[in-house]
Amino acid sequence: MSAKKNNKSVKSDQELLKAIADKDTKAFLEFYDRHASRVYRQLVSGFRDKEAAEDFLQDFWAKVWISPSFLLTNEEGSTTPFLHCYTLRRIADFHRSRVACQEILLSAPLHAEELTPAYSHVLEDMTKKEIMTEISRIVDTLPERDWMIYQLYHHEHQNVKTIAEQLSL
Repeated sequence: MSAKKNNKSVKSDQELLKAIADKDTKAFLEFYDRHASRVYRQLVSGFRDKEAAEDFLQDFWAKVWISPSFLLTNEEGSTTPFLHCYTLRRIADFHRSRVACQEILLSAPLHAEELTPAYSHVLEDMTKKEIMTEISRIVDTLPERDWMIYQLYHHEHQNVKTIAEQLSL
């Protein structure tokens, strides 16, 4: 009989979320204790980047505190299935955004005229011809492979991915 009494005293996730919406710190801590380690393990495993997973988790738990209504519960009042799907989607989003960033970086040619010079006073002190002469002097001292990379990138305006494939890098 005491087991039934103990089971009734255990709050469902749905009940905890309602209490969290009312800013009940104890309910938040109970919900956190119930789910934190599972969510953490899933994210670290999926992100394969502990720091990124921890950054995401900090934002996630803040969102739970601020607006717990984004978490859905099943018929039993549990968020476990939703949390599992939610974290899988965030992992997929993370990897999609990483791939997109890498594709942008690898496909976008970088041209000097697109950049804002960090040392604009150098341009004031040197003429364009002097700068080009100095760059040529430095480039001519590069090892052959590095010289080829420079030529393909800056003179033939090839992107990094194409250069890497062409030079088997």
